[in-house]
Amino acid sequence: MNIINGTFNIIFLQKVGHNVVALDREGNVRNKTVVNTESDPTAATTLISFIRDLPNNTYVLIATQGDFFDFTTGAQDALRSLGATDPLIPPKRGSWALAGFKGPKKPVAVSQVSNPMETSIIEVEFALYG
Repeated sequence: MNIINGTFNIIFLQKVGHNVVALDREGNVRNKTVVNTESDPTAATTLISFIRDLPNNTYVLIATQGDFFDFTTGAQDALRSLGATDPLIPPKRGSWALAGFKGPKKPVAVSQVSNPMETSIIEVEFALYG
């Protein structure tokens, strides 16, 4: 990850599933994970737990790659808690990305994109404190 004047360039490891990075309000990486939502039957539970365990006032950046195995309502609700809206699952072989926020007040910067055939790219500016 590169941080340049408050701009984040996040390069995911091109892993299958949901690539997730959590940032605190100062822009520091709080946690990161890759949840294999393409073939791991426990992926939904893993994603739910990861999001649930993040503290409030956390920016959450997610990019997907691959298809979805079993994406439960609970996992979809966890994404909605970050500000995501339908569609939450990209088309087959598509991509999806979210710049979300965990906390009671969602900033204007919450953004989401889904593409059927190409990489989903989000450009967003968060107000950093610190």
